[in-house]
Amino acid sequence: MTIRKSYRFLTGPDDAGFCQKVSDALAEGYVLYGDPVMASCNGEIVCGQAVILPGIIPGVRQDEAHGEDD
Repeated sequence: MTIRKSYRFLTGPDDAGFCQKVSDALAEGYVLYGDPVMASCNGEIVCGQAVILPGIIPGVRQDEAHGEDD
């Protein structure tokens, strides 16, 4: 049995592969947590996005996890 991590920080180049990595995590039941980030490392753009399993942070609803204000 595989134990899923409750928190993951996904990183990768700004390309379709990174988008697929985030999409796969969402399909596995994770939700976005916080804003995405982009940084330059040795002249290359690197993207990052945190994801969590729903219910991991007490008092934080799924819609709050990814920064929706309404």
